[in-house]
Amino acid sequence: MEGNYKGTKIVMLDFMDCNRERELNEFDRMKAGPRVPVMNLEGVQGDRRWEIVDRIMEASEMWGFFQMINHRIPKDVINSFLEAIRRFHEQPKESKMEFYTRDSDKKVSYHSTIDPILKTALWKDTFTRRFDNTLEINQPFLCRIRCLACSRRLWGLAAATSKTLGAWKLKSS
Repeated sequence: MEGNYKGTKIVMLDFMDCNRERELNEFDRMKAGPRVPVMNLEGVQGDRRWEIVDRIMEASEMWGFFQMINHRIPKDVINSFLEAIRRFHEQPKESKMEFYTRDSDKKVSYHSTIDPILKTALWKDTFTRRFDNTLEINQPFLCRIRCLACSRRLWGLAAATSKTLGAWKLKSS
């Protein structure tokens, strides 16, 4: 059905063309915000392997990241790692500046997105540690041992995930 209002053509859709239930569901989903895909690794060595592989590939293509659960990294290792990172960020600025760099080739780096003009907008401090199986001497003392413990677990998880996805070899960087 078409109409005209003050020179503007109006096209009215038949109400039956709209799926109100689908629209409400989509609205509720969008209202909740984006949801990070969750990969449950339970059963990855068994009959769920290909289902998990498919989900990881789909999430990687659509999102570029995902959350893993049932990965067998103990909670105390994760909590210890997070505590070390928190302690690093709570240090005085001068202590953190030793690691300040924008060089992405460095294994350990710290940088801030603070804009000296805006001061508070877009302020984000980032500590980056490229994980491998080595103890990085140039790493902040507060994080060194805890990062190594966590990175060894993550390295094992990466190797297992790589094998699950069909890769033959996980190269050390």
